[in-house]
Amino acid sequence: MSWRVIRAVSAKPQGYVWEVAEEPPDGAPTASGGISPRHGFFKFTLPKNGYWGGPAAANELIAAGLARRVGLNAADVIPAYIEGRLGVVSLVRPAAHLAAWRDLPAKVHRDIRRYVANAHQFRVMLAFDAWVLNIDRATGKNIIACQQAEGSPWRVYFIDHGHTLHGNYDRWRWGGPYRSRFWDDLWRYYGVPAGVRRYLTSYHQVAPYVRRIEEVTPAQIRQEIRSVPPQLLTPKEAKLIEDLLLWRQKRLSSILRRWFQRQTRWR
Repeated sequence: MSWRVIRAVSAKPQGYVWEVAEEPPDGAPTASGGISPRHGFFKFTLPKNGYWGGPAAANELIAAGLARRVGLNAADVIPAYIEGRLGVVSLVRPAAHLAAWRDLPAKVHRDIRRYVANAHQFRVMLAFDAWVLNIDRATGKNIIACQQAEGSPWRVYFIDHGHTLHGNYDRWRWGGPYRSRFWDDLWRYYGVPAGVRRYLTSYHQVAPYVRRIEEVTPAQIRQEIRSVPPQLLTPKEAKLIEDLLLWRQKRLSSILRRWFQRQTRWR
């Protein structure tokens, strides 16, 4: 199967995003058994994007693999060559309705338990984002809400993890090395989207997911990192990501306990 570019979505210093659709080989039917071809968003960087983009595609692949291990409902991400460029495609899930979390009606944000069938995923999200050093969740544009049928409950899944893990090179300038105290203070760089802070009220909500993350072994972490095509990740970047994950895994409970303590003071 090959990919067809539908449109260019964005071109930024961090890299490029294209909307793409999968095409069958010449002469093959466009769908089999009523299954539509896959559709997604292709992310890639060029050498000029190195500083602001970092190993974005590698971050996406590693984060997707780690998400599967700890139960975060994240989009499937696959490496792909499209028009001579190597990157990753984040696959869109088939559904009757899809919307970014920030675009849902205010009533959904006000009462997540009522309107979101898998609301517990926001608890997994917080534990996961704190572990992988995600700085890009607050706006709600990287959370997708879907309805499988008209009027059915919303379910959420999570996309766009290019700003996790190694991130870009600028983050190490303004935040300091990953072992610095700045990165232990989660509130300095991480925000939750509309309605979610009201839902996340105490550490015990995320404790089961912290334990799940703590159970990921060093060998499993290395396996996810080594699964990345070598063209997308230098050995130095890979070592930083491995060390960062192991470091934050040990500190995750403390990081999140302190975050909840601070949220309580702000209420």
